[in-house]
Amino acid sequence: MDNSEEYVLQVFRRAQSMLEGDVKPEHVAYLLKLGQKFAHTSDLRTEVVCLNFIQGFAKAGIAFEWLLARSKRDTEFSLEQFDADVQLLYDAVIDAFNADTFDPFTWDDAPVPGTEAATVQALPEPDWNNIPSAVSDTIPVSVASDVFDTPPFVDLLDHPMLLTVRRLADSAAVFDKKPMAERAMSLAVLKMMAKNVVDMARPQNKVVISGTFSEIASILEAIERKGLVKDPNITKIITQLGTMLSFALHDASSGIRYMQEISEFIHESKETKLK
Repeated sequence: MDNSEEYVLQVFRRAQSMLEGDVKPEHVAYLLKLGQKFAHTSDLRTEVVCLNFIQGFAKAGIAFEWLLARSKRDTEFSLEQFDADVQLLYDAVIDAFNADTFDPFTWDDAPVPGTEAATVQALPEPDWNNIPSAVSDTIPVSVASDVFDTPPFVDLLDHPMLLTVRRLADSAAVFDKKPMAERAMSLAVLKMMAKNVVDMARPQNKVVISGTFSEIASILEAIERKGLVKDPNITKIITQLGTMLSFALHDASSGIRYMQEISEFIHESKETKLK
């Protein structure tokens, strides 16, 4: 493991010691199995990705990924930050165990990432006859029906990018439904995921993808910097971005056109609502 993985493992060990007394008795064995899995792996990142394929644990997976990315960038240690990170993982994991969607599992049999096609097929087909009015003003109907020469959006993404974009889209699309107390953290996670897409796209020379998600990260960073995360108008921007990405993931028409539409939406939002 590298230093960032070792740090996250130490954070989780502390969180696990707190969780053992707080999770339901019937879930303690699963918590211990999770701890053993993390302790014995030589690649914590792979194990964290697997969390996203276990029912009820997607939010916990995002929290682990966010912490791994941040600890890789920020190598300075402070006890205050460590305690805050412990609380972050404690909250994410206990929420997963207590969620209605929690499904008991055996870690040795945990699902592993499948193919791109399988992931795309798992996405529900949107109802194109009931496109929300807020989105229909931004995405012309022709984008949802015409077949353009360039590949669909999903064809522009490799498997890791597809998983990240899907989580980003799903989380952003329901941002307006998140409790106020959770929005700052949710915004930080969305920004991290957008930057992760950029980091994956650049080495592959996927210029349009890296450019679009750089803009997404930029507007999210501006919202965070200006302290506008609870502003209703700004909330609509984040939710609409998620909805637009969701439509792009489902549609078989031009992915480039969708990226252009999203870039134009971001530019207009910055000019009219973030000044």
